[in-house]
Amino acid sequence: MSKIYIVEGCEDYESSSSILAFNKEEEAEKFKKKCEKYQQTVPRYDYDLDDSDFKLWDEYETKLSKWSRKHPAKYSYDSYWIREVELV
Repeated sequence: MSKIYIVEGCEDYESSSSILAFNKEEEAEKFKKKCEKYQQTVPRYDYDLDDSDFKLWDEYETKLSKWSRKHPAKYSYDSYWIREVELV
């Protein structure tokens, strides 16, 4: 029997979502690592920002939006894993 390898994205306290399926485990692992590496580049914001400083928040939101559009998974997850599924 053949198998496929599904890269899943997980968010804390929520169920996982299937992102992409691959015929080869190595390809799934490569994509998973690409997502994890990109996740490390998420724009950070200064928790000490004054809530009333809308210009700084707008700038942060713009950066985050640009970052999100380029995400390999098309969405940011807390973690990624691979699920192996048998095809019949």
